[in-house]
Parts: sequence; C-alpha cells; structure tokens
Amino acid sequence: MAIVVVASCIPWLRHQELFSVLVGITAVALVGFMAHRSFRTLSSWHTLWQSRPAHSKWRIPISRKHLWGWVIVLVLTLTLPHFAMVFGGDYKLAVATAHKSRQFNEALGAPVREGWFSEGKGTLEKPIRSAMLIPVRGKKGKGNLRVQAAKDDGIWRLTKLTLELEGSSKPLDLLSK
Repeated sequence: MAIVVVASCIPWLRHQELFSVLVGITAVALVGFMAHRSFRTLSSWHTLWQSRPAHSKWRIPISRKHLWGWVIVLVLTLTLPHFAMVFGGDYKLAVATAHKSRQFNEALGAPVREGWFSEGKGTLEKPIRSAMLIPVRGKKGKGNLRVQAAKDDGIWRLTKLTLELEGSSKPLDLLSK
C-alpha cells in the first residue's frame, strides 16, 4: 500500500494505464485483508466476551492494533473515491485541457494544482456521461473546474469546461477558442 501511495505522488506514473491496474489490485487485496482481519477480531472479541465475568463485560479493552485498523479503514474510505475519480479518463482529459489553456494559467497563476475531494457523478447508459467539480489552486488564487464530459466509442469528449474563480461571479469558458 505504501508503494502505491508514494508512486501516486509521481505525476507521470499516475497517468499510466498500468498504475490504475496496480491501484485496483491493491484496493481489492486491502479489502480482502480487512475483511479477514475484521472476522478474526470479531471472533476473538466474542471469545473474550464469553470468558469475562458478567459484572465487567462492558469494559472490553481495545488494543492499538484494532485502533490502527480503524484508522486505516477511515483513511481508505476517504481516499479511495478520490483516486477512483483521478484515474478516470474524463478527469485526466479535463485537467490536461485546462492546463493547456492560457486563461486558466493566467487566472490562477502557474503552477496550478488540483485539490482533493473532487465531486462528481456519472451515468453508465449509452452514451456515458459525467459531471465533476474539481478544486484547483494556483499562486494567484483558487477556484473550481466545472466539467461535463461524454464517452462515445471509448473516447472521452468534453462538453463543458469552465473555471469558477473564488470572488468572481462570471465563470471562464476554457473550451472556447
């Protein structure tokens, strides 16, 4: 897991097809490991509960291993959706197109970075569509990229890409030439 987290900090590697497969395999392995450990923990708690006197059953000590397990579950719950979105073709296309836009770089001040906790939704019916809100921050300011995309014949196409700057009521259209 640590290797995947460290590798995700390398932008070039993060955009490779093989890396998304590695993240998927790691996620499946971690879910399986957590399910196995949770079953063993519940089993041991049940045995501990049965062996304690009735007057002290309400005080079951929680070990550091169990606390770390819950911390890991919480971290994965918060980060896996982000990485699932970041590795999507629509997200990659939107970010690459925005970074190529002169308006985008001038408004936010280069270098511009994408933030965490992007929002988004999509449909799986043909054609596949997605809508996202990606937080971005640069030297001059911050804002949100509002993205709408459609996937036809396996190729993502942007239908809307606007930059909503903080403190500005008018969004910048990044798709207009």
